[in-house]
Amino acid sequence: TVQVATTAFLGKFAIVYFNSAYNVTKMGIYSSSGSTIYAPSIIDANAGTDSRVAAASLRKDPYSNDELFVASWFDLSSSDIKAAVFNWSGSQITAPFTVESNANSTNKLIDLAGLNPLTNVSLCPGTFALGFTNYSGTSRFKTFYYDGTESDGSCPSTWVNISLDLNSWENYLRNSVHTIKLNVSCLASTCGNVTIDVYFQNSTETGTITP
Repeated sequence: TVQVATTAFLGKFAIVYFNSAYNVTKMGIYSSSGSTIYAPSIIDANAGTDSRVAAASLRKDPYSNDELFVASWFDLSSSDIKAAVFNWSGSQITAPFTVESNANSTNKLIDLAGLNPLTNVSLCPGTFALGFTNYSGTSRFKTFYYDGTESDGSCPSTWVNISLDLNSWENYLRNSVHTIKLNVSCLASTCGNVTIDVYFQNSTETGTITP
């Protein structure tokens, strides 16, 4: 049985499918005109004799231009539901990980929710939800961050984008070492990494602050 799922993002779409002739799960990426961006490649070489697949778009944060997508599939060889995250060019962002172990191999039902690229409405930025049938036949769902860690479903209260225009200071800053101080306050439960991009005319300097 062939299983197919698709998801779209910014003039592109990804296709995830199971090929029962070879017991493999694959994914590929194409432009809206049908040209190949990333040729179909295997993401699970031993998925068993039957499977289900799902796909959804997502974004790291509200200000990210890097669209991602998550692929999920039922691995009958281990009775696990697995997922992996990729970017628009096909590069693996998060390696395959187990979403649910010892899942229901009779009722192999799974589905994903993330970002709707048409409305730009999503779950918490950088997260996705997977609905599935567990071993006892009960419908359940779990939420995860794009890095594969499980989420409790709560979202940060606000997202703030901070931009610094230092073009007029380029030569001054390039010729010696200086300290730029930023005071960032947030609740302990919602603090994450603060990434600072300083844009010059000919290059970009990037740094990360971990609270």
